Amino acid sequence: MGDFSGLVVSSARNIPGLAETFDREPEASRERRVALLVEAAAEQGVGVPTSTRGLPDTWQRVVDVLLRRKVREVTGPFDVPTNWLSFHVPPAGKGKLRLSDKAGSAYGFKLKAVGSGWGSGQDLTISVNRDFQERLRCFQVTLALSTRVTLYEGDVPPRADVLGLSGMAVEEWLNCPDCSGLRESEGAMVAPSGEWIDLRGDNTGYIEETEVEIVDKSDLSLALPFQLPGMDVHIAIDCSRRSQLTCSARYEFPGGRRYQPCILHGEPPDLPFWRWE
Repeated sequence: MGDFSGLVVSSARNIPGLAETFDREPEASRERRVALLVEAAAEQGVGVPTSTRGLPDTWQRVVDVLLRRKVREVTGPFDVPTNWLSFHVPPAGKGKLRLSDKAGSAYGFKLKAVGSGWGSGQDLTISVNRDFQERLRCFQVTLALSTRVTLYEGDVPPRADVLGLSGMAVEEWLNCPDCSGLRESEGAMVAPSGEWIDLRGDNTGYIEETEVEIVDKSDLSLALPFQLPGMDVHIAIDCSRRSQLTCSARYEFPGGRRYQPCILHGEPPDLPFWRWE
């Protein structure tokens, strides 16, 4: 993707994968190698068992698979997308969004990502200061994780190593799946997140400016499936994210309608989408 406008990676720490750790001591005994795997799993803390207690057979099977690996191809890196946030413009109206680090915070968000197939990962701290300018359509912001993939002979699963953040992309929707009701028709549960803004008797319209803080008290965990372009190869990335953001939003509502802010069930109410009638 390559777009880092408004993003600064202030720190990046490599998280050794189980496969990488396993290969450090090729002459080690099986017991030592199991111990190395447990240490690496505890360091990752994402998507892997972190103890040998009750799992000796599991770890022995992991060792067996790692021992029989024969590299067929190393490919990539690929940009694996992860949805970050969406911003919704009132129907026929305008909207503007600015994101920045929360006041007093040393970062905008932290992102920890580890590749499947016992791959390695990255622990990133990112500062944010981005003005997305005035918009006429809803848009989605996607982050991309640069990922290298190693393919093996036989039935050994491919290994995905997350190399870092490769940028972000902003995509405007011609037909927003939330505001249009598409997600709701596909089974998503929609809930109101505020009172109606009733302009049915007011043709002048209305402007609302808000500032909200998105502060996660715990990490948000995500699993990102990804198919390699042009190949029948599937990988995944386990992510956890924690935000400390200030969102400054401006909404311009045309008159003659009423509007209600809504969210999908279970999602935060900070950046709603809009239903109107």
